Amino acid sequence: MAAISLDRFLALHYHMRYPNLITEKRAVYASATLWVIGILLSCFGFWKENVYFFTMAVGTTICLFVSTFSYVRIYFFVRQHRLQIQVQQQAVENLNVEHNVNMETRKKSAMNTFICYICMVFCYSPALFSALILAIFPNHWTSPWLLADTVAFMNSAINPFLYCWRTREIRTAVFKTIRNILYERTEEN
Repeated sequence: MAAISLDRFLALHYHMRYPNLITEKRAVYASATLWVIGILLSCFGFWKENVYFFTMAVGTTICLFVSTFSYVRIYFFVRQHRLQIQVQQQAVENLNVEHNVNMETRKKSAMNTFICYICMVFCYSPALFSALILAIFPNHWTSPWLLADTVAFMNSAINPFLYCWRTREIRTAVFKTIRNILYERTEEN
């Protein structure tokens, strides 16, 4: 989520240079790097648990900071852009329609990822606090940690529903698939 929020920030902040700044090759490289870092950090759990919980707490804090920074900057940028659009629309009506549509699409995408970010913060906050407690007191493995861990994993189960709710194209594809499945079942009976 931190990478997505940073990407949305870059798309809005550097809207003219974004296609040159974030290429497909760079995106694949960044994704692969994040996967490798995640795998390496998760291996700390096999080495020393208190190091694992400490790195998890620090990593989660850094990701939350990056996401929060990105979304605060996105909020102010969108607010400023909305005021600029209002001023420009009064002066010149629809001079650059394609740019405005593209910017609206990026703003909607940023809003959708912001909603997923808020959900992620609510789901990962208990795990963050539990990881801090376990890093300081490693012998206090309790059922609240298991609950916090479960809530953190629930975030992955909630995200598809959020994307379906917020993205018309995904919602349409899901309903079409469900209709096709139900239609095939009624044909068989």
